[in-house]
Amino acid sequence: MTHKKTLSEYLKGGSIGVLDLSNGRLCNLYLANSNLHNARLSNADLSGTILNGAILSNADLHGANLSGANLSNTDLSHADLSNADLSEANLSYANLSHANLSETNLILARLDDANLNEANLSGASLMGANLIKAHLKNTDLTGANLEGAFLVDADIKGANLESTYLDESYQFDTNFTSSLK
Repeated sequence: MTHKKTLSEYLKGGSIGVLDLSNGRLCNLYLANSNLHNARLSNADLSGTILNGAILSNADLHGANLSGANLSNTDLSHADLSNADLSEANLSYANLSHANLSETNLILARLDDANLNEANLSGASLMGANLIKAHLKNTDLTGANLEGAFLVDADIKGANLESTYLDESYQFDTNFTSSLK
């Protein structure tokens, strides 16, 4: 009798090349430490999925639903997360450098100590988001909404803050040096 591997078993450990699960329903799965480098997951439902420690660099997550997902310590560098729903997602310590998060819903997301250096967050909604100790150097925050966001000890040096809504955000020990307003 042949044992069929589950998706979680299949993704553990090694790379599987380019995986296309666009428009797939993958909610509430356990995919921690999976290698999804270059994966195509546009418009996929990954809500509530546990992806902590996963490699999603260069992944296409455009329009994906990642609400409530655990993406802590995940490598999302150079990923396309534009128009995605990351509301209430845990992105603590995640690497989102050079990622496209334009028009993304990050309401109440945890981004503490996340690397968002040189990311595109233009038009993103970060209302109530936790950005404590977040790294936002040279990040594009044009037109982003940070109402009620926690920017405590965050580094926003060189970020583009043109038309960024910062009212009612909590800014303590945040470095705005040379930011473009």
